Amino acid sequence: MSEGSSSVRYAAVDRLLAAAREGMERLDPHQAMAAQLAGALLVDTRTAAQRSREGDLPAPS
Repeated sequence: MSEGSSSVRYAAVDRLLAAAREGMERLDPHQAMAAQLAGALLVDTRTAAQRSREGDLPAPS
């Protein structure tokens, strides 16, 4: 696989992820914890780089 084709592939994945994220409800940290405590499944759609910089989501107690 050439370097150019991998760039195209990553760009396509980025576009797919961006489109998927558009329809999701964004919650602030307090809303996210309340939703989890009420039984919601929280899906972290951040990139690995964002999770590395910002940390993992805490699990509800």
